[in-house]
Amino acid sequence: MTLIIPPGFGNAALVFNSTQGTAPFVTTIGVDLSGYGGDFVLAANVVMLAFADAASTQVDGDLTLDRVTLSVGQDGPGGSVDSDTTPIPMTRSGNAGTYGMSIIARKVTNELGRRGRGRMFIPGMVTQTEVDADGSVTSTRRAQIETVLDDFYDNLADGFLTNPPLEPFLFHSSAPADPSPITGFVLSDLVGFLRGRIR
Repeated sequence: MTLIIPPGFGNAALVFNSTQGTAPFVTTIGVDLSGYGGDFVLAANVVMLAFADAASTQVDGDLTLDRVTLSVGQDGPGGSVDSDTTPIPMTRSGNAGTYGMSIIARKVTNELGRRGRGRMFIPGMVTQTEVDADGSVTSTRRAQIETVLDDFYDNLADGFLTNPPLEPFLFHSSAPADPSPITGFVLSDLVGFLRGRIR
């Protein structure tokens, strides 16, 4: 189902490329654009830089954050823009294994039920040795990833560098269309796969 992106909001798709696997790998986050006065390219750049600041040293070095594509909510047909920041290489060393297996960050809201739940698939953040046989991330790596997620959230919510905030929101595919404020990102217990999840 298609997400409803109201005016004043945008859905930011972080696009990663790699020579490994079946790139591109994409993860998304909804943001409040009210502080950007229509400068959507700047907003896309800030999302990109906010992620790179929090995570570049913790994402496998075979991945590059190529761009952020920002789909902008409008009353009529919507549109999108791309960031114009130079692609940012990720720098973590080690054997990340298949990028089809990766962490799942839950988008936490104060809304009950299925409507209040969302998630992000973020590739390249765990190696084979950092995932136990049952699909859970080891405790040491979990703590490191949770710090990354907290920093990314703060970079968006507080405004990265001297830029206005881009408060994170969860969009919905059915009425009521009002987005739900995201209060934080939390690492799921189990890793996920591109076409499914360990159950």
